[in-house]
Amino acid sequence: MKIQDVVLKLYEELPKHTDKFTVSLGIQSITTSAGKAIVTTTTSHELSTGDIVTIGGVNNPISILSMVRNGIFVSVETSTDHDLTENYQDTVIIDGANEPEFNGEFALVKVPNRRNFVFQKDDSGATTSTGVPELLNGTGLGYNGIYQVTVTSATQFEYDLQAPTGGDGIVDNAKLTVGYRITGAVSVDRALDIYTKKGNDELWAFVVLGNVVANKDRENLSDAIYVYGGTGTQYRQQLIQPLSVYVVAPSTESVSGSPQRDEMEDLFPAFSKSLLGVAFDSKLAQKAYYRIVFDQHGFRDYNTAYYVHEFRFQSVADLTFADTIGESYNVAFRDITLKMSTNLMNENSPNLDVNINLDDEPIQE
Repeated sequence: MKIQDVVLKLYEELPKHTDKFTVSLGIQSITTSAGKAIVTTTTSHELSTGDIVTIGGVNNPISILSMVRNGIFVSVETSTDHDLTENYQDTVIIDGANEPEFNGEFALVKVPNRRNFVFQKDDSGATTSTGVPELLNGTGLGYNGIYQVTVTSATQFEYDLQAPTGGDGIVDNAKLTVGYRITGAVSVDRALDIYTKKGNDELWAFVVLGNVVANKDRENLSDAIYVYGGTGTQYRQQLIQPLSVYVVAPSTESVSGSPQRDEMEDLFPAFSKSLLGVAFDSKLAQKAYYRIVFDQHGFRDYNTAYYVHEFRFQSVADLTFADTIGESYNVAFRDITLKMSTNLMNENSPNLDVNINLDDEPIQE
């Protein structure tokens, strides 16, 4: 696990649950050109080239190949994956058909596969559509996500598209998140040093990784590290990776610090929904066990300038035989020759010779 991995996950998830650590801007339009998305904001974005932004809620129009009505049900085939999900999305929005009865918002009935779906409409009008119809609320892939931007003007920037799009993005419910006050530090002291140099009166979050330790057997009377199976191919240790997110809140207008402490209770669900259960790469053979669990949260520091709160988590990784040097004491067997004398006191006594061939299939001489 790396600090930057946790920071990027918070970039992606935390703005969904709180706006305490970011700034949200309106999007006027998103167009595509030469594999890039060009974003025009409603106000000055104040970004610099290389800054990170998160974009969500943009719909990517999907071309419709055919729409055929049979009674009240309309079967639709799209040119690319639509990403509609049965029992999750309730409606579909369609536009661009020459027949007006095919345009509008309709109840989604069935999703048999990634290129077909069925919606319900009145049993009247044309049975097939013409024109250039599009599904407007299908996939947002290609537009939505975390991106590093190139600024082209005070209200415009661009980024590389990660997936092909069917046309310019629909931004009715889009959200642009910028101005992240989430970063990493090697220690809480370094985090506070960074915070005080910011001269900022807003909340900041700092990700700090603790020291990785090996799990110890609680039933062992000694303080020995617990290793399942000892040596050999059964080698297994559990490693514990502590992880803390320190939230620093300005407190110049507070005498007791209690408002800041109460605010942390409101923030706890946001951090839980952003980190709990997330699997990070442990760089070990058994990666699947490196998931975040909650440890504790509480007051860390307070003075007249700021209040510090610690949200502490843990993750567990398995260190297995695949992460070791392997067996070092095995050697290749050769044939075994054994000679024994029948009478140790008489050198003329006959000897007993035994030759053992360890090959499964004898070598043909």
